[in-house]
Amino acid sequence: MNEIAQIIHTIEGIPHDLATLFNEFTNKFTKKEFWIKGTKYQIMEIGPRENFSTIFRLMPSEGGVIQMKISFLENPSSVDVYYDSTIEIITPKGFTGKMLRKLVEKQRGYIEEIMDQQMIPLIRISIQESIRQIEEEETKSEGPKDPLQILKIQFAKGEISEEEYLRKKKILEE
Repeated sequence: MNEIAQIIHTIEGIPHDLATLFNEFTNKFTKKEFWIKGTKYQIMEIGPRENFSTIFRLMPSEGGVIQMKISFLENPSSVDVYYDSTIEIITPKGFTGKMLRKLVEKQRGYIEEIMDQQMIPLIRISIQESIRQIEEEETKSEGPKDPLQILKIQFAKGEISEEEYLRKKKILEE
């Protein structure tokens, strides 16, 4: 892990399937977009995905390419989410690139501050949305919790007779 990367979020407890959570997060995060000074930015994963870590790029890229790395690191009782705020700014070669590099270097601190202000909340929101969606899917896959609904399903599957269904239904409705 890069020593400049900072922990920006901790997921309490260990998810059942960290790979699913990481993939869900990546899918949600890449759908986020935001505006800075009239320019709409979108997040694109450029990878590779390795050890619950990947690299993202902001598009469009005016004045170079802004990339960031996000990593999930599992601990004994939680998962820490790291954000590498070292922004790599890649400019074209030649005179235009040289001028652009000078301009960008003068504003590097400002750019990094704006990026932190935009990215950290988007990362946290994406994590929370991913956890919520996974929990909802797990709840749905567990099946119905309503006893009457369970009874109806048992009857529909032929697991119980009509007589047994009516008797149990009467008991549950009392």
